[in-house]
Amino acid sequence: QFYDDFYGITLSKDAQNDVSKIDNAHLAKIKQNLFKNWNYACDLGEKNNFDIIIILHPMLNSGDRKPHFDELQIMDDPRINVNYYLNNIDLKDFDTCQNIHDFRYIFDNSNELLFFDIGHVTDNGNKIIANQISKIIIDLNLLK
Repeated sequence: QFYDDFYGITLSKDAQNDVSKIDNAHLAKIKQNLFKNWNYACDLGEKNNFDIIIILHPMLNSGDRKPHFDELQIMDDPRINVNYYLNNIDLKDFDTCQNIHDFRYIFDNSNELLFFDIGHVTDNGNKIIANQISKIIIDLNLLK
């Protein structure tokens, strides 16, 4: 068995390697725990008087971007199957926090190499993300 700390679910090794073994109950649990963690963060910020920014991070197969040639081999990683589900989460279902930002489409206008695995970005990807986070911080006037 494999325990994914972030999503708080237990998946068999088979489910890790074959999307057909991950059923709707697993996927619903992933979404439930993701939203639960976001709620916890928002409550913590509210109770302790600090601002929270929630960002749904881009993944290799998110958005409308065509993968870079060097990223195509990563698309064979069986773990990408859960990413397909995460890419389809409707953030309208999560309305308890104000500062939610969807970065799944942030790389759509880039043709360069941005991922070195299904979820971790290169220096170029980090630069794009950092620039967008900076804009959010400035727009929300969080630099006091």
